[in-house]
Amino acid sequence: MINRNNFSYLLIIIFLSVWISEFNFAQLKPSDESLSKKIELVKTRLNMKLLLSKEQIAKIDTLLTEPLCKSITKTNKDEKINFINEKVISILNNKQRIKFELLKTSWLEELATQPE
Repeated sequence: MINRNNFSYLLIIIFLSVWISEFNFAQLKPSDESLSKKIELVKTRLNMKLLLSKEQIAKIDTLLTEPLCKSITKTNKDEKINFINEKVISILNNKQRIKFELLKTSWLEELATQPE
């Protein structure tokens, strides 16, 4: 039979096990909230530099929230950034494309720093 001391120790061990596993899981997975904030920041910066229309903002927002953009890692960074840049260029007008040429190497860097 389990006495009171053993039961207390058992509860403490269960609590610590759950807490440690939750803490480790949170460390391994990038939070959707921080990724959403980064996407919003990147979109805002791009809008400020290119003076996007509402329609362009909506299209870029859709592009940045696609799973493809959210899955940028160190190993696939260049390939995915090039693909996303091509899609953004197709959304822009000629004047904006000229400005974007200066930005396209760095505007997604913040999203590309997501852990693998």
